[in-house]
Order: sequence, then C-alpha cells, then structure tokens
Amino acid sequence: MKSEVRELLTEELKDAYSAEKQALRCMQRALRKASAEELREGIQMHIEQTQVQIERVEQAMEKLSVRPGRKVCEAMRGLVEEAQHQIEEHDEKGPILDLVIVAGMQRIEHYEIPPTARTWRWRRRLARKRWQIFSPRHSRKRSRPMSS
Repeated sequence: MKSEVRELLTEELKDAYSAEKQALRCMQRALRKASAEELREGIQMHIEQTQVQIERVEQAMEKLSVRPGRKVCEAMRGLVEEAQHQIEEHDEKGPILDLVIVAGMQRIEHYEIPPTARTWRWRRRLARKRWQIFSPRHSRKRSRPMSS
C-alpha cells in the first residue's frame, strides 16, 4: 500500500507543480493588464506566494526523488484559458477589465487550495508511515440525537 500511496502522492505533486506554474504565468500576464494599484499589489503578492509554493513542491519532489516531467494539469489549463479569453474580450484597461481579472484569479485560487492541502497531508502521513484506510476515530459509529 505504501508504494501505491507514494505513486498517488507523486502524481499529485506533479499535477500541483503544473498547476502552480500555469497559475504563475497567468498572474504575470494579468499583472500587466491590471490598472488599479491595489489589484496590482494583490497580484504581485500572490505571484510571490505562488513562487514560494512552487519551491515547496520542488522540495517535496526532490525528497521523493521525483522530477516534474511533462505532466499538465488539465483543470488549471482550462481555468487559465478561460481567464485569458475573458481578459482578451475586455481589452481596454480600466475597472471592468480589473473585475474580469479578479474573477479569473479567484477561480484559479479556489482550484489551487484543495490539491495543495491534500498533497501536504499525504506527504506528512507518508513521512509518519500512518496509512490506515480508516483510523479508529473514523470507524466508530457516532450516535446522533434524534430530531423530532
């Protein structure tokens, strides 16, 4: 089971790496199009956070002796394409384009959260060798008060 979990973790890390790299390129393009200073600062801050996240994924892959390879996160590709398409439709800089950028960046950010959190949980568990399908905590039947 440990090798299967390691394989899943490896695929998740490759997917996360691809997603983060795609998101980073999208944010860099969006930064050039944004007009509101506050939005530009927010995007720049997110770019820096994403660069740190990419480094963390690279470190995790290095510890597992894994290379990113050519895996492409198709879900992120779709989100980035959609964001780019919408940005291109609203070519004129200003508040409307800024709103389009915010919407695209939010979709991308919401996609990034679950895989990243899951990958780090799996990595910690693999390091601790705690791979039970059901822990005792989850296998107990819980009694619930009956509602009337």
